[in-house]
Amino acid sequence: MKHLALSLLGVVSTGCLESGTDGNLVPLTVVDDPSLPQTSLEDGRKVHLQTRGDADNPVVIVLHGGPGGDHRDLLSLEVLDDEYFLVFWDQRGTGLSARVPDEELDGPTYLDDLYYLAELWSPDAPVHLIGISWGGAYATYFLQRYPERVGRAVVAEPGSLNPAAARDANVASVNFFGGEVHQYLNATDYLLPSGDARADYFYVIGLAGTTERDSLLGYDFWRLGFRANYRINLWQGNFDESYSFDFTEGLEDNPVLFITGKSDGRLGHDFQLDHHVPCFPNAEVFQIEDAEHSELLRRAEAHEAIREFLGGHP
Repeated sequence: MKHLALSLLGVVSTGCLESGTDGNLVPLTVVDDPSLPQTSLEDGRKVHLQTRGDADNPVVIVLHGGPGGDHRDLLSLEVLDDEYFLVFWDQRGTGLSARVPDEELDGPTYLDDLYYLAELWSPDAPVHLIGISWGGAYATYFLQRYPERVGRAVVAEPGSLNPAAARDANVASVNFFGGEVHQYLNATDYLLPSGDARADYFYVIGLAGTTERDSLLGYDFWRLGFRANYRINLWQGNFDESYSFDFTEGLEDNPVLFITGKSDGRLGHDFQLDHHVPCFPNAEVFQIEDAEHSELLRRAEAHEAIREFLGGHP
């Protein structure tokens, strides 16, 4: 692990300054590029956010994966904007949203952010949620705490929702966000506020080294949130395997649609049926048998299933 860490950091420290024609390691956040579509959260933190559709229609808030991802790959859901008002955003500290202190990167803060956006865009009616991977877990966490603010939820192969699922799912061949790698980063300035661009770049380089695909995570290079990923995983107890979270306790009967892909894979169809679906009192499952995890919400079949499931509900 030590040699791998130093090798990857060598790529970052020696080659990254030549990666962009504008001299930036990664795209600028909304703080440094005011032209980006954005809004402020309740505490004034700025997030990259854009909407599609008529604001008088039922509101759907879309939750990207990660933790630490961004919403760009989910914009294919805009095909639903003829019936729904869609809110796409980069979660606190991720994508092109502002980088924030570590203490703001935890589950309760993320809950507050989503509650605020629901109140901002739909103060008089429940919102629908669509989330993939970590975004599906985030949707479930919110559904657990604020069932009255959610009409229907669509979760595409959500990440682990309770300790039993986490013990089976949270196994990676290389952990770029814990152990010796993170200790090394803490000994440098990579995780200081001024080092966020380098840390985010390292995150992308690290993930790219684990896949044989031509593009990272199934889509083109973009900015990911290293510290957001680390801090949310830390809050969940994923690194020390304490798994101090359970998003499945006390769920009410809000309708939930699971979208799943191939039966194999860490979070695939079989995993969802074994660990997650039984936890929901009112769940449906729609499988796209040949779909990879990253493409689930890009498939036309998924769009049709979501439209039928939401069914014009307010």
